[in-house]
Amino acid sequence: MAATKMLFDRVLYYLSPSLPENTRVQVASILDNNGAQPVDIERATHVISNTIHFEGSHKLKTRVPCITVFWVERSMELGAMQDPLYYSADRSKLFSGVTAAAADALELGKTIGTLRWFCCVEKSGVRLSPLDNLLHYPSRQSPIEGFSSHEITITNYQGEAREYLKKLISLMGATFTPNMSGRNTAVVAAHKTGTKTAKAEEWSLPVV
Repeated sequence: MAATKMLFDRVLYYLSPSLPENTRVQVASILDNNGAQPVDIERATHVISNTIHFEGSHKLKTRVPCITVFWVERSMELGAMQDPLYYSADRSKLFSGVTAAAADALELGKTIGTLRWFCCVEKSGVRLSPLDNLLHYPSRQSPIEGFSSHEITITNYQGEAREYLKKLISLMGATFTPNMSGRNTAVVAAHKTGTKTAKAEEWSLPVV
């Protein structure tokens, strides 16, 4: 019976000395437990670092990707090795292969993102997929049919998640209301506790 193929099978990795020691230990454990093997930099198929400038970096072969720890984390989350292109430790390569023209891009299988996506990638130093966040992908030019008649409020969300939902509601064509009234047609809740969800149940409004 054939052995089960592991996620990082055939990956020969080298961990940059620029990484914090605790990060090196954690990443090595994940890789080792999922089929990868540690090697010296000359034999590596993947070099994992937080920078392209580290002791011994001159030994790195031209075509060997130098990628961030996030490549390991994201591959584990999705259950498949991700394209190293999106996780380069070289910030100057974050947008390699990206053009500003969007015409026919979808049919050609190209990445399409909004200015918000561009700014997020530039700030984080990680080239995430625009599909990971709905606000990073171009929205419809017209609202979703039927949503313009809705007034939606949210509860039990804080910070970035709350702001994300507010913008998403508006993009879909509905009206966001910070306070709840009899005009509301739905409540978006992180969990069913508090005044808004209690009123929604009393008024027979959907809580989602």
